Amino acid sequence: MKIISKRMLCAIMTLVMVAALLPASVFADPVTTHITGADIAIAEPEVEDLPDTDPVITWISGDEDIEAEVNTTVYWYKSETGTPGVSIEWQEMAENEAFEEGYYYCCWMDFEIEDGNDIDFDESFAPKVNGKDSDTSWGECYKSALFSVAVAIYDLSDAEMIKAVNIKFARPSAGDTVSSVAVTAVTDPIQSDMEKLSVGWFRCETNSDSSKDWVKMSSSDKFEAGYFYAPDIYYDLNEDSEYYISKNTEGFVNSRATETKFGELRKSAKEAYLSQTFYIFEDVSGDSYYFDAVSWAAKTNVTTGYTTTLFGPDDACTRAQVVTFLWRAAGSPEPTTLATTFTDIAEDSYYYKAVLWAVEKGITTGYTTESFGPEDPCTRSQVVTFLWRYEGRQTATEISNPFTDVTSDKYYYDAVLWAYKNGITTGVDSTTFAVDVPCSRAQIVTFIDRDLNGGIKG
Repeated sequence: MKIISKRMLCAIMTLVMVAALLPASVFADPVTTHITGADIAIAEPEVEDLPDTDPVITWISGDEDIEAEVNTTVYWYKSETGTPGVSIEWQEMAENEAFEEGYYYCCWMDFEIEDGNDIDFDESFAPKVNGKDSDTSWGECYKSALFSVAVAIYDLSDAEMIKAVNIKFARPSAGDTVSSVAVTAVTDPIQSDMEKLSVGWFRCETNSDSSKDWVKMSSSDKFEAGYFYAPDIYYDLNEDSEYYISKNTEGFVNSRATETKFGELRKSAKEAYLSQTFYIFEDVSGDSYYFDAVSWAAKTNVTTGYTTTLFGPDDACTRAQVVTFLWRAAGSPEPTTLATTFTDIAEDSYYYKAVLWAVEKGITTGYTTESFGPEDPCTRSQVVTFLWRYEGRQTATEISNPFTDVTSDKYYYDAVLWAYKNGITTGVDSTTFAVDVPCSRAQIVTFIDRDLNGGIKG
C-alpha cells in the first residue's frame, strides 16, 4: 500500500479548502442563452430574379444582438393559389428557377443550432423579415435547437411591375421653409394606389457621399444659399394594389433620375425610397427653367458660381467659360499637348487646358491660329456648334427648320437643327433662334445639361 507523504497531504487539503471558498456557480452547468428573435434581411421576389438563399441574419436574445452558430437552410416554394398550410398546392422551386408573374411565393427557413453550443430557441422566438413580422400562417415547428417557419409569402399572381415612378414637387428657393415645398404630382398608377408618401429634407455643405454628413431639417427650417439639399422620399403602395415595385423600377424626381445620396435606393414589392440633390444660389429661383441645370452643374463641379451663394444666371457667358464648362462636364481630360499657337490665353489661366482640349477634339479652332478670344461673349449659335461638334457632328434628319434667322449657308445650320431636334433648345420663340445673341450662363449650363442628361425635363 502506497503511503501518502505529508507534503502531498498538505497539497490535497489546500485544494479542498480553496474549492470550499469558490461560489457554487463555478461548478454549475453553463448558462444557456435563449434566442428570442432574429432580424432577417433577404431579397424579396422580383420577376426574372433568382431566389435569395443567403440571407443576412442578426440573432437576438432579449434586447441584445448576440453571436450564434446557427445553420440556416432556405427553401422557396411557389403556388398558383397561395393557400397557406395546404402543402399539396405548393411546389419547391428548382435550382436556378427564376420568379415569374402569375404565382405566389413562400420563403421557408430551417434554423438548427450546432451541438455543443450553450444556446437554444426560446419558445417565444419570433423572427422578423426585412423589418416585418414573419408569416406563420403555415404553422411552425419548434424544438429547443430547431425552428422551422414560413417566414414570408409574396403575391406575384396578378401583379404588374411599375416601370417608372416620377415624383414632382416645387423646387426650393433661398428663404423658403421646408414645409412650403410640397409634392405636386406622382405618376399614375402609383398615385391612385399610394398608401403613404413622405419627404424628409437633409442639408450638407459639401455634397458628401456619407449620409452622416447630412443634417436632417425640421419643417420650420429655411433653405439657405450655399448648401446642398436632398429630399429622402418614401412611398408605400396599398397591400392590395395590383402593382408592385421592382429593383428594375426607374425612379425620377422632377423628371430627373434619382440618386443614391443616402445609400442604396431601397425598393421592395410595395415600397421604395428615392433621393435627389439640389444646390441653392441666392440668384437662382426654384421656379426658374434653369434651376435643375444649375444644381446639376454645381454638384458635378461643372461650375461653382461666382461665389458659393451667387451664380450670375443672366450674365453673358464668355468663350473661355463655355469650353471650360464643357471640358469639366467631360471629366476634365488632360490634353495630349500643353503647347498652343494662341497668344491670348495664358498658361496659368483656369481655362488653358480646357481650350487646348477643345481644339484637339475639333470643338473649336478659335478665330485664327493665334486668336481664341477667351473673354468675348459666346453667342447662342457658337454654343450649340460647340456641343454639336462635341457629340460628333450628327446630322439632324427628318426635321424642318422652324427658324427664320437660321439659313442653310451658315456654319451653325446643322448644329442648330440638331439641338432643336434633341430638345437642347427650342429657340427664343417658335420662329427665332437669336443666333448672334450672347448666351447667358443659365442658358449654357442648361444646354449642356440637356445634352448630357436627356433633353428638356418636366
